[in-house]
Amino acid sequence: MSKLRKTGFLFVLALCTAVALTACQARNEAPVEVQAEPAAETLLPQGDLIILGRVPNVADVWPNDKTVYAYAAPFFPAPEGGGMFILEQAVHNRAEIDADGAFAIKGLVAGEYVVVLGPNSERARDLRLDGETIIIDLADKEQFDVGTVPLVP
Repeated sequence: MSKLRKTGFLFVLALCTAVALTACQARNEAPVEVQAEPAAETLLPQGDLIILGRVPNVADVWPNDKTVYAYAAPFFPAPEGGGMFILEQAVHNRAEIDADGAFAIKGLVAGEYVVVLGPNSERARDLRLDGETIIIDLADKEQFDVGTVPLVP
């Protein structure tokens, strides 16, 4: 019985060693290089429409951020009134807000938009006038000027 147990132990040891060596063996395959796709400025269809505006107090709202953007987020009206907008900063058109608070979001197509401002989508705020979100309805070949709208800090 002892000889059978010793042989079984050696067999199991040899099998485990073979499996371990096979798993650790270097392969002659070329290493796989993963390259990230460059971030697209916009993935939406490009048009000729523009939303202009000025937010004079951007530095008061985001004092520690050097770059703040104005995004054009598509607005989806609800049949019973109201609606929603969705902002995906890697997809939706945007423009950097200059030192005077001015922006010009270009390359838009006809539709309804909400201007959303911020250093990124997580910290962004929708542009409001008298507490109400400004919904912009763009038609073909239109340039819409929101005017000067301060943000409520």
